[in-house]
Amino acid sequence: MHSLAGVPWLQRRTAVVGSVLLLLAAADIAAAANRPQWVWPKSWAESQVRKHFPGTTPLCAPVGPGTHEVGYNAYAEFACAVTLSGGADYVLVIRPRGKAAWTTLSIEKVASLPTTRGGVHPAAGGVSGRPAGIHTGATRQIVDRSLDGSFLTLRDGSKWLISPVAQYETVLWHVTDDVAVLKGTDPAYPYQLVDTRAGSSASARYLGR
Repeated sequence: MHSLAGVPWLQRRTAVVGSVLLLLAAADIAAAANRPQWVWPKSWAESQVRKHFPGTTPLCAPVGPGTHEVGYNAYAEFACAVTLSGGADYVLVIRPRGKAAWTTLSIEKVASLPTTRGGVHPAAGGVSGRPAGIHTGATRQIVDRSLDGSFLTLRDGSKWLISPVAQYETVLWHVTDDVAVLKGTDPAYPYQLVDTRAGSSASARYLGR
């Protein structure tokens, strides 16, 4: 049998089909690139999450850089802490996809930290599992930071020891940055600090005031 690969009309047809497929692929890529990316201000993200979880007071921390709109900053992704009426704590990572709709990128239930009889977490180096005056979900400003990122002091006077594996993040944080305090899952560093400017987080241990 003779191969048809050398038939001129077949070669031309194959080239035309290939060109059409390339043009269609390029058009799809261009459409995706030109598709508008929804961004929300932090307050709008919290109001939308509150509508889905009535009776809660969610706290949303922006993830990644923001865009400066008229009079406010807006962001394309948020990490939101929500405590339900039954006491269960969740952290949702969401991405706006409309004025009042979002895509949930991840959702994680954060277990309450176990405490001993005296209210001290056994693996937290003598630090209370839920120290008096520390309310998870609150945002506080950094007022002091060690040069290597291992130690932070926040505006309320609370002092924090940063996990060694997270110091590469906190060394880039700035004094005056706002930090959201969330509950984490590492028993040795049972809190998660989220820098709302840098959009990064770090496991931390509360050292008191």
